[in-house]
Amino acid sequence: MHGANLGEVHSDLGSWDQGARYSRQAIDIADAIGSAQAQSWARATLAPIQLLAGDLAAARQAISAARDHDYPAHRASLSLLSGITWLRQDQPAAAAKEFQASITQAGQQLEQASGDYAALDTKALALCGLALTTEPGKAAEAATVFRAARAITSADGIVRHTLALFDALAAADRGGILTGTRQAAAAADLSNDRGTGPRSH
Repeated sequence: MHGANLGEVHSDLGSWDQGARYSRQAIDIADAIGSAQAQSWARATLAPIQLLAGDLAAARQAISAARDHDYPAHRASLSLLSGITWLRQDQPAAAAKEFQASITQAGQQLEQASGDYAALDTKALALCGLALTTEPGKAAEAATVFRAARAITSADGIVRHTLALFDALAAADRGGILTGTRQAAAAADLSNDRGTGPRSH
């Protein structure tokens, strides 16, 4: 899905309008060909763009639409995005449920492929979400999982995407619970020459 790829690229660069436009083009194409995976992916690409652009209502709509075109590989990331959106809307109980679901779903992906860095990043971000909602001690576990992901890849685009979602979460961190966790997600001390392929879908 070329359009969805372009949507991700522009999202990573902070070009929200362009990213959303390419993602919507990808949605139209996916709907035309009737591919469940492509339909889910295109909508799952639009959701974080809307979230990071600050349009929480649009992000929730995109998440719901992606879930209507269910594809197992996208469940963990969609639960994560839903959790972040609920958290930013001051609904910590709803957020915590989504974060826990994301951890479970990411864990299922990791059972099938332990080197799935996207699932590791998703799990770590969801653990950060739990730290902000119900279990502050999860921040240390999140840092450990982030380090595992960065040991597999520290490619710029992947790290940038992860940090953007981390910062969206950290905007709700009024108690400094995640202090120091961002460094583990960024892993600035690791070289960027490993695992430079695109994110898995």
